[in-house]
Parts: sequence; structure tokens; C-alpha cells
Amino acid sequence: IFPYAGPTGGETAVTLHGVGMRDVGRCRFGGRRELGSTVLHYVTTPLRTSDEMVVCPSPGHPLGQVDLSLSNSGVHWSAPVSYTYFEQPVIDVLRPRSGRSAGGTILRILGYGLDAWPLPVNTTSGTGGSGVYDGNGTEVSTVWCRFGHGPDAPRTPLISRTTTVLKCVTPPHAVGHVAVEITLNDQDYQRVGELLYYRVLLEAIRPSGGPSGGGSLVT
Repeated sequence: IFPYAGPTGGETAVTLHGVGMRDVGRCRFGGRRELGSTVLHYVTTPLRTSDEMVVCPSPGHPLGQVDLSLSNSGVHWSAPVSYTYFEQPVIDVLRPRSGRSAGGTILRILGYGLDAWPLPVNTTSGTGGSGVYDGNGTEVSTVWCRFGHGPDAPRTPLISRTTTVLKCVTPPHAVGHVAVEITLNDQDYQRVGELLYYRVLLEAIRPSGGPSGGGSLVT
């Protein structure tokens, strides 16, 4: 399953891999609906299917972990896998608002809830956390900064983050304004501001030298 988590607003395209999936017609987010149960239960129609893959659109849902199951007809359901809902961060400001076209500028995105997913390990107890791993057991990054819109826009992984600050480095880019977006789950992007890329061209310097005591006006 990927991504393992998405925002509470829904509309995440959740991909599940397996076998015999072409005829899947229902995706259920939440457990079985039983008499007296308070478990929320939402059923959506797959966006697309194949023999080995189903893409399910997530519905809106409160914060937390839910079961995700599949069914051909809505009567018999597969064994569930876990999917987690997180709150999208609240973005305050992007600093700085400009950077060199060659890249390498450290951006600071300020806000709240920037560590909503993957959940950080408790540094005191060493417990908790919700790292994302590939099929070989290697932890992979799902938190990225993207510069521009669409899947072909350049992006860079975060270099550090707390609840209120996320840092990443700008990639090379053409001169001009570009939208900056972040994702916590490697799929759902959120706009955080606009960055101005600039290029400094030094053509001449006058005078070319001055006294060691300083005081010269250099143009």
C-alpha cells in the first residue's frame, strides 16, 4: 500500500498491490459496521484496477488509523491493511523569499504540525515513530519540497524539521518566481508560498584594490 497515510480531507489516491484485483469494485475505509459500533465506515469506488493493482480514492475522515479493505461486490471483504489519516500542516511563512538560480539556498517553512507524518520518534523514550519503508526494508523519505507544479517539477527532500519548522534546500532553477509546495506523504502537495529565483552577474569592480586600513568605497 502506498501512501500509507493521507490528509483528513481525503482525495488521496491510495495504491494497493496484490493479485486477482482486476474485478475489485469497492474500497472500504474503516472497519465492519456492526450493531452498537462507533467505527466510521466509508466505501469508495476504485479509480482504476488491474490484475495486480487497485487505486482507491480516500474519503474525508477524522484523524487516526483505519482499516482499508477491498471487495468485488461489497458483500465479502479482503483482510484489512492499515491506513492513517493526518492533519495537514498550517503554514505561516516561507523564509527567505528569494534564492540563487544555482540553488543551494536553505529554505525555512514556518507553521504548525509540520511533523504530522511520518510521526517522529520520541527522543526521550525512543518509542513511537512511523517510518515508511520500501519492499527491502529500507526507510524512504515521504517529505519533500517541490518547486513548481506537476510531477516533473524539481523537488528536494527535507534536511530537518520540528513541529513548527521544516527546512529544505533549493534546487537549480531558471530565474523568476516559482511556487513552493510540500508533501508529507509523497503524494498530496500543499502550497506554502512563492520563491524568487535570481542570478547575480558581476561585470566589473572599481577600484580593483585599496589600502589595508579599509575605508575605500567599492562599486
